[in-house]
Amino acid sequence: MMLRTIALFPFLFALGCAAQAPTTPPPTPGQPPKVSIVSPKKQALVRSIHQPGTVRADEMVSLFPRVGGFVEKVTVDIGDIVKSGDLLAEIAVPELVEESKEKQSLVKQAIIEIELAKKSFTISESNVVVAESIVAESKAGVKRAIATETRWASELKRMTALQKNNSIDAQVVDETTNQAQSAIASREEAQAKVVSSEAMLARVRAEREKADASVRFAEAKLEVSKAELGRVEVMVQFAKVRAPFDGIIVKRSLDIGHLTRPDAKDSLFVLAQVKRVRIVIDVPESDAGYVTPGVRVKVFTPSSTKVGPIDLTVSRTAGTLDPDNRTLRAEIDVENLEWKLLPGMYVTSMISVELPTTFVLPTSAVVKTADGWACYRVEDGKAIRVPIEVGATIGEWVQVRKINKVDATGDEKIATPAASLTDGMMIELAK
Repeated sequence: MMLRTIALFPFLFALGCAAQAPTTPPPTPGQPPKVSIVSPKKQALVRSIHQPGTVRADEMVSLFPRVGGFVEKVTVDIGDIVKSGDLLAEIAVPELVEESKEKQSLVKQAIIEIELAKKSFTISESNVVVAESIVAESKAGVKRAIATETRWASELKRMTALQKNNSIDAQVVDETTNQAQSAIASREEAQAKVVSSEAMLARVRAEREKADASVRFAEAKLEVSKAELGRVEVMVQFAKVRAPFDGIIVKRSLDIGHLTRPDAKDSLFVLAQVKRVRIVIDVPESDAGYVTPGVRVKVFTPSSTKVGPIDLTVSRTAGTLDPDNRTLRAEIDVENLEWKLLPGMYVTSMISVELPTTFVLPTSAVVKTADGWACYRVEDGKAIRVPIEVGATIGEWVQVRKINKVDATGDEKIATPAASLTDGMMIELAK
């Protein structure tokens, strides 16, 4: 049995080679092979990339509870279409309602405290004005007392001189001396009043600064109270679960009486926007360089949707390859006004990429050698092997950049098929 298998192997190998050989009949032993001559021609090849895809909702969100309480009302169920801002459910939060009332009272209290502080500041301003006038009056009294003291000192000096001449009695001098001393005492008293009034002025000014600080403190306290009130009111608003955008309810996980917690792991609702969907395609690394926004794509949907192939364009790509599977994520936006494309649906896509116009040759005219790609130029009835630089291979065509290390011109005479040729082999042109 083993010998029979070994004997059949060359025959099977020959059959495999024959399946891949060109349609030109193999040359008769001892005769040159018949070939056709082709020249490079300029052509824009179209690369088609076939990949499966998945329909996803354009927007999908899981709505979680932000406050703890018992569900008091549920207004929607799965399949219901809602608008942005529509009420989906309401949670009873009596503690937050009472706390909101308390915060409102604290705001009112803070407003009254501001009014009282401002009135105290006004009184302090008035006290400062009165104290400043008393200081001015005291300083004027000092000046008046100094003038009186100077007058009586002069008078005492004159009376003393007259007494020495026996012009007046000693009693007059004594009376003048008493007046001079009284003037000195009056001046000292006036100076003491200045010190006292200035101290009073400093005190009322300090009280004014304190009153001003009390006003600013009361205003800051009001802002804090308002912030606290705002926080509680927002929490009360969270008790009403509303739709963040237009869409359809695809999941509901609560009933009336259900206890909600802010740290719950399960969402209350899942809302999807399906009037516009995204088709997600994972493009392999080998084709990723061809897929950019704006590239044409044809999407084939399941027959159950009754939607024929859709001609679209790639809307966006991730720009980088997923390191786990080496694919590029591409997304296609589709208007789904009739809701025939359901999120999660499997589709197939064909991305068509038109490559830049370059010289091309039939794939039968090029061969892979140990040194790289090559073709055979026809010269004097012989096949001369020359190296070539190739680009993309699409279908029966391959891009040719350089032939024998120079740019292709389109005038080259290339033999095809090249699979059975060798360098310098005599050839015969097929008729």
